[in-house]
Amino acid sequence: MARILSIAETIAYLLSDKLLVESPRTIETLRLNAWKHKIYIARQPIELEQCLERKNIMSRQYDLGYIGRLSLEKGIDTFLKIIIEVLRILKHRKPRIVIVGGGDLESLVNKVSVRINKAFGYEIITYHGWTPHEKVLGILNNTKIVIIPSRAEGIPNVLLEAMLCGTIPIVFDVGGVRDLMRDGLTGFLLNSDTGSAIKILNVINMNVHSLEKMSMIIYKYVRTIYSKERIKRLWN
Repeated sequence: MARILSIAETIAYLLSDKLLVESPRTIETLRLNAWKHKIYIARQPIELEQCLERKNIMSRQYDLGYIGRLSLEKGIDTFLKIIIEVLRILKHRKPRIVIVGGGDLESLVNKVSVRINKAFGYEIITYHGWTPHEKVLGILNNTKIVIIPSRAEGIPNVLLEAMLCGTIPIVFDVGGVRDLMRDGLTGFLLNSDTGSAIKILNVINMNVHSLEKMSMIIYKYVRTIYSKERIKRLWN
């Protein structure tokens, strides 16, 4: 079956006048180098008017968040590992953490959340489970930093949505992520889970003005590159 699908895919590429991808690095990720002569970068437009007005970073309820499917591919196990290490290192102020999503590892997330909250005697982790999309943007807008530990991605939707809310993303460097983000300016890139907790702690401990400045840069940046006018020019 895999052989048949591969042949069908190759025929489709041969017959196509143009191949549209969302970011340059997607070409390598999907092994499309042989078709570079007919590949065009074409981002999908975002309905910016549906997005919420950015909330000041310091008035947000949650310090850290994970939004997405609770699966190994999306890296929820890595997120939990990092959070446990962050809580172990921090001696005083404990971050408020929110997890949103459903999936195969839901029972693991619930178990770890209950155990951590019981150990500290209050709710450090708020677990929402599956949540309607319109409410997800509200949670993102109430979260300072979102961690996206996916093992494989193109450009994840949650990254775009986080940036639209001015939420600071910390993202594993996979797929087309680097084409959208500028490490240290519009978020932070992680190369592996080794040392991730320290980098996340450094972001948590940034001064208020630096966090707010980065949030505003992210908020404006994504609106510029995903504006309808810019997307139309790319598609034409």
